[in-house]
Amino acid sequence: MRDSLRALLGVPCFIRRSRSADALFVTDALARGGEEALERLSLSPDWHCRREGGLLQADPSPALWQRLMGEAPLCMTFRMDGQTPWPFLLSCAARLAEKTVPPDVQPVMPLRMTLKYLEAGEIERLQQELPPIVAELQRRRLPLPQAAGQYILSYIRH
Repeated sequence: MRDSLRALLGVPCFIRRSRSADALFVTDALARGGEEALERLSLSPDWHCRREGGLLQADPSPALWQRLMGEAPLCMTFRMDGQTPWPFLLSCAARLAEKTVPPDVQPVMPLRMTLKYLEAGEIERLQQELPPIVAELQRRRLPLPQAAGQYILSYIRH
């Protein structure tokens, strides 16, 4: 995703994980490419962006999030034993991955958070933050982020 965003911006710039909860990436493309970079990003059907200071916060469009959810790697089985790292996270991921939830109703926020933490290798933090979010979704009888579980299991397997 980072590479497709870089190609779309068309200027040499940094693209990092955003610290914002509602954006996947942050970039300094405005400083490097000016309004042209912003216009290219704004015209893309795959990305939403907003200015924040001198930076751009970029997040996949709903259509791109749905494609990411629909293309999540299928890793349905994972054997856990006493040596398994992050057993609580893996148990949660396995439960999510076995669900059948259409991509158009899966919540984006848990998947965005999962992708950020997996990219950063912050598995301990993901293990702390994802299960309470999933529990709240279950309590409220809302759709679960099946794709988040699939991406976690794929990450751990590789």
